[in-house]
Amino acid sequence: MLNLLPLWQSYLGPLLRSNFFLVLATLGAGYVALRVYQNQKRDEKRNAASILLLEIGGAEDALTKVNSDKPIVGIDEADVFLMKTSSWDKYKYLFATDFKDKNEFSKISEFYDKCKEYDDAVRLRNASFYHNQKQLRINAHRIIARYTDEYAINLEGAKDEEQKDTLSRKYMAKRKLFEDAYIGQDAPNIFTYLPLQPFNNAKRVLGTIDRNLSTSSAGERLKELAAPK
Repeated sequence: MLNLLPLWQSYLGPLLRSNFFLVLATLGAGYVALRVYQNQKRDEKRNAASILLLEIGGAEDALTKVNSDKPIVGIDEADVFLMKTSSWDKYKYLFATDFKDKNEFSKISEFYDKCKEYDDAVRLRNASFYHNQKQLRINAHRIIARYTDEYAINLEGAKDEEQKDTLSRKYMAKRKLFEDAYIGQDAPNIFTYLPLQPFNNAKRVLGTIDRNLSTSSAGERLKELAAPK
């Protein structure tokens, strides 16, 4: 059987206890830690690039549903938002040195900014609509309450049952006419005012946004960064 004790006593033991080995072990651990960190950053960047491509592709698909003539779809249709999630601000620091042409980095930032501006315009339109709808209902109830007060006063002064019956029929007819005209199921939203600002903002975005960012040089660079290596 091979006796390793002399080898350990003469060479391996002193080597493992030496400052040289300590420095060597420290450098080795540092190298391993550096490689682990680099791999983690590479994986994070690859995942981030994939997320950005999905968001950009989704926004480009949404852009096909609106145009300058119809910058925001109608209230009775499903809202079109360009980006329900926006990750550029969260991840852009990862790509600060990955674009040889700085304009490519700026193009992505501009695209995300314009998507946010468009989506803010849709939210502003919706807020205005629902506020006006609420105010319309309040006004309608106020008018009906006035009709009811008038009816009660007239009913109190009625001379006989025939006159009361006539007043009741007139009140019900007047109330039904108002409800059908202004708050009925088929009533037009003639009192619903929507400000022009949201539509103008959305139209301005649609006239300047890059609808093909994913196929531009910036998009192709993101695809390279998202590809498995």
